[in-house]
Amino acid sequence: MKLFSFIHTKRTPKQRERSLDSHETPKTIFVLGGGGGKGACQVGMLIALIEQGIRADEVIGVSVGALNGAVYASQPTLDGLRSLESLWSSLDKDTIMPKRKLGTTWRYAQRGESVYPGEGLRNLISSHLTLTDIQNTTIPLEVLAADYTTGEEVWFSAGTPRDVLYASAAIPGVFPPVRLNGRLLVDGGIVNDTPIDRAVLHGATHIYMLLCGTPFARLPDPQRPLEALVRSVTHTKTAHFRHQVHHVPKGISITVLDCPEAAGVEALDFSKKNLLLSAGHDRAIKILTGEVTVSFDPPSSETASYSTAEYILEDYVIKSKADRSRLRYASKVLSTKGIHHNKV
Repeated sequence: MKLFSFIHTKRTPKQRERSLDSHETPKTIFVLGGGGGKGACQVGMLIALIEQGIRADEVIGVSVGALNGAVYASQPTLDGLRSLESLWSSLDKDTIMPKRKLGTTWRYAQRGESVYPGEGLRNLISSHLTLTDIQNTTIPLEVLAADYTTGEEVWFSAGTPRDVLYASAAIPGVFPPVRLNGRLLVDGGIVNDTPIDRAVLHGATHIYMLLCGTPFARLPDPQRPLEALVRSVTHTKTAHFRHQVHHVPKGISITVLDCPEAAGVEALDFSKKNLLLSAGHDRAIKILTGEVTVSFDPPSSETASYSTAEYILEDYVIKSKADRSRLRYASKVLSTKGIHHNKV
């Protein structure tokens, strides 16, 4: 019995420059990128796609996009996605990242391969996916993990969800890596967070890219070294995404579904899940109906989106020092736009 299917491919110049034959069978591929807690917006996007009568012929997912994509590929119906929506609505961060005695900074400074154990995430996957193998989904599914030793892309089209999906979402340092078939694997987003190129390689004629954020995110200046490091990684990923979009071969169309409300949310923050579920859906409907278009130009201070920060300041209830810290962050975001609040 084949437990895992590892797929390694190298693109030739001819493949990269591929243009479609006029008689080629149309093929729609959904690509779901990474984003941690921001992945809630993808559920709203998937619901919007179904409401607009758009169905995937294949699903490609990475990190949280692999988890959402697996549920969609298993049950590509409105009922299936309402179930996923309910899961996100009830999701508690402590379920997958249990509270620890040490503060956040000390957790990342301690010895060990990760801050949190992986059992919480594995159990979440097992309890909400009845599949025994991802090759048995209704719609073909492929998910990406990364070889932690070599940095290679490792693709799965088969394997047990508890292992394969965990590998795709195992953020280095946050969750332990997993060893499968002799490879030490972690979150695929570290090597390709928006694998549009994979969809091209699979013969897509139209690609829907479900993005946990925006092509450009205008954020306040980092105040701590760790914030600066995270910011650098974020900009690297978005630059790679824009590069892939601009180099999609002729004859292949792509629709990018973004979520400006997710731009100011941290990947490990699950407190905005309900906001993002709604925002992802509403934004996708506007894009799919042509009411708005996704901009690939850097935002100016006049055009940047501050909806997440404004939401926090308007509705946030301070219950702890952490809440106050988040509120200060939101205030800094708005201050760059010349908006000042006295709530902090």
